[in-house]
Amino acid sequence: VQAPADPLLQTPATQIEDPVQASGSTLTLARGDVVTMTVFGRPELTGTLYVSDQGQINAPLIGPIDVLGLSPAVAAKRVETAYREGQYRVDPQVNLVMAAVRSQQISVLGEVGNPGRYPIETRTTVLDALAQAGGIGEFGAQRVFILRRGPGGGETPERLEVDLAAVLQTGIGPVTELRAGDTLIVPRAKLFYIYGQVNAPSSYVLRDDLTIIEAISLAGGLTELGSVRRIEVKRRDAEGRVRSFDVDVD
Repeated sequence: VQAPADPLLQTPATQIEDPVQASGSTLTLARGDVVTMTVFGRPELTGTLYVSDQGQINAPLIGPIDVLGLSPAVAAKRVETAYREGQYRVDPQVNLVMAAVRSQQISVLGEVGNPGRYPIETRTTVLDALAQAGGIGEFGAQRVFILRRGPGGGETPERLEVDLAAVLQTGIGPVTELRAGDTLIVPRAKLFYIYGQVNAPSSYVLRDDLTIIEAISLAGGLTELGSVRRIEVKRRDAEGRVRSFDVDVD
């Protein structure tokens, strides 16, 4: 049996207004997502459906239906219309429930506890994503970056910078909300190295405006043989040459 053409099925998904989606209170269907469909009074139509690469679900009896970018509730209305127009049900009642969100994910990379891909929920911020990934590692920078596809899905991603130090210290500042497909990168912080007569010679994160005395404190202070009168800083210049400077502890 061939069902008559359904004009609703030919309507691009972007032209259907979804008030729930617009409010940001739910996720929308995307390629790779999995939904469970139930039809009241027709248990044989119940099943698991997958959103194809074409942005469609293959509903029993009626075939492919465009659902890309729709919330499950609006997609269910579209399925109901298809059953009604196809004269399969007089008053179909369809329910679609998100079973697996495989498309709505972000990547968290770099100096974090557990880099990888994570599902994104409504209004997930950078801080939320870092918490999911186990927090910033010992040598992680306080300035992180978000790579996001540019307008129109261009190949060149948009690069956003977030200063976590300012947010954590003052409690204010732009905490960027993430979108599906974003990549959050925590780069390795700049380091300085301290050695000689200090209690814990090692490499440490170079914070902004770090002073000599603060650097010595990070290294556990001077040993009994250490002297504040013989402190030397070695720094590589723009040409790659290492220069030495005698500095005062203050």
